[in-house]
Amino acid sequence: MDYDPFLNMDDVDYLFKTSRGSTYAKHKNNTTTRNRSGENHRDKSVGMQPRSGRTVFISPDAVDDLGRLFQNKNIATEIVPLSYDSNTKNGVVAVKALEDGTNMFTGPFKKGQVLAQSKFTTLPQVGLSPVEINRSESPLGSKGEHVHFGNEITEVHPRSAFRNIAGKAGLAAALLGGAGAANAGEYRKAAADIAESLLPLGMTPSTLAPGTLPPEVRAAQDAEYRARQQQQQQARMKAQALLRSGVPMPEEYRQGGRVRMI
Repeated sequence: MDYDPFLNMDDVDYLFKTSRGSTYAKHKNNTTTRNRSGENHRDKSVGMQPRSGRTVFISPDAVDDLGRLFQNKNIATEIVPLSYDSNTKNGVVAVKALEDGTNMFTGPFKKGQVLAQSKFTTLPQVGLSPVEINRSESPLGSKGEHVHFGNEITEVHPRSAFRNIAGKAGLAAALLGGAGAANAGEYRKAAADIAESLLPLGMTPSTLAPGTLPPEVRAAQDAEYRARQQQQQQARMKAQALLRSGVPMPEEYRQGGRVRMI
């Protein structure tokens, strides 16, 4: 189970998964730990990664804008938060120039100028992407290796959904109870696990085929999947709306410079 390494960590308040299969634990101090998947990656290595120094969540479009500047070895940049409201968990993060220079995306710029910026939240949400920051500076010649720009989040599980999970049947029940399975395959597997546990002793198949599921389980599975699809779409729209909501922009953003607004 991809979440297994995280289930006994007392300081984890969310678990989430991204589109390429990696799973994450979000810790209470706004750091994250990633259980890397090799799925759809050129690098097929897998396993637990070091905890981030700080993690924020931004839109996939903002990942592209900030990432291509911060990871550009021909310009010196830093990624820094410019504002944060601990009550709303929202803020603004920016890539700034460490030296004078020029770039095809920004044109000429001065040291300290904001090159790109985005609203962020410190709460994982479906439709956003994690940005794990371990070192904020990317000097000339660096490709920004100390910041991991993650993929889009496909599912999120709050603490209340997993702290009492124990084993396969517990996870299946949590998924079918609305804890956050992301796709039909996971619902089908969860339903199969539950149905298998209800079969009489001696009739339990090692792998329960969809055709052997009891009708009531299949009906519940299909209904839950449809409901989850609708909830995920609503969550995606809410996350995008959050990032476009009224987080005040720092005054320096209104003082010129070529800054792309997200």
